[in-house]
Amino acid sequence: MKGIPTHCACEETNSVDHSLICKLKLGDYTSMRHNSVRDSEAQIMRKVCRDVQTKPTLLPINENDYQRKVNTADNARFDISARGLWNSCEKTFFDIRITHPTSQS
Repeated sequence: MKGIPTHCACEETNSVDHSLICKLKLGDYTSMRHNSVRDSEAQIMRKVCRDVQTKPTLLPINENDYQRKVNTADNARFDISARGLWNSCEKTFFDIRITHPTSQS
């Protein structure tokens, strides 16, 4: 592919498949794809919702209040929040997930 290095920063041979799974933080195509989708979704939501934010901080919660495992860390974040998607005053949180469609797992 033109303009793409032949080897990744992790020293593996670079390919489309490798760039979809490499977690090394030097090239970090995985995060770039995630952030691109997050920003595009937020831009679309701004046309129909109010108070759209990216990387909003969640309110602190008590871990004992929930049966399922939840993120109770300080400054826990989702990817997007918006008001008015389902109801006019209701705030909805979104978590963007990027998957590798041909992954073996």
